[in-house]
Amino acid sequence: MNVLLANFSEIAFAVGLFVLAAASPGPATLMIMGTAMKQGRQAALFLSSGIICGSLFWAAFAAFGLLALLEISEQLFQVLKYVGGGYLLYLAFKNLRSSLRPEVSLQDTDFGLREPGKKLFTRGLLIHLTNPKPPAFWLALLSTTAGIKDSQDVIALIISLCCILAATIFVSYSFLFSSEKSIRLYKNARRPIEGLTGGLLGLAALKLLTLRTGS
Repeated sequence: MNVLLANFSEIAFAVGLFVLAAASPGPATLMIMGTAMKQGRQAALFLSSGIICGSLFWAAFAAFGLLALLEISEQLFQVLKYVGGGYLLYLAFKNLRSSLRPEVSLQDTDFGLREPGKKLFTRGLLIHLTNPKPPAFWLALLSTTAGIKDSQDVIALIISLCCILAATIFVSYSFLFSSEKSIRLYKNARRPIEGLTGGLLGLAALKLLTLRTGS
């Protein structure tokens, strides 16, 4: 307890920084929002579970100090960057293509209400695993704790809190954007919403593809 109190400000800063990053618009949150409005709460929860597992994967890497591999291996970073950027471009293309289609019922949208949960889970997982920015962020986040006392215990606590909060944020988005009001908004403005989502995913892809190791 004394260790936690002695490092409270550092813990609060690191966790607060993570919450801001996790809750801000990005590929993961955009996909959760779009899926929740298109397909409903259950589909969004499947997608969110995949994203959460991706977060846990990178958190595990952070916990064991293996993220340093991405700092020293330019080749590994580049491979992950191009795979992730390509996947985001593919998702952007699907949304933009759907936005150009004439008005259709929800059953006829790109992903459809009958898309298997396994496929949604895999999509969420790939969004996080093929994006080098989460591990880069973990490196930056953990660097803020370099000077704290008993760092191993405190870092373990920070990682645990961040994982819990990530799950809370993504699940909350699944519920928030699958409400009747959100679904009604999607029905009335499907094409501009999908166009905007596709455009933002495309920008995220370009930003990722131009990312440098030290960014």
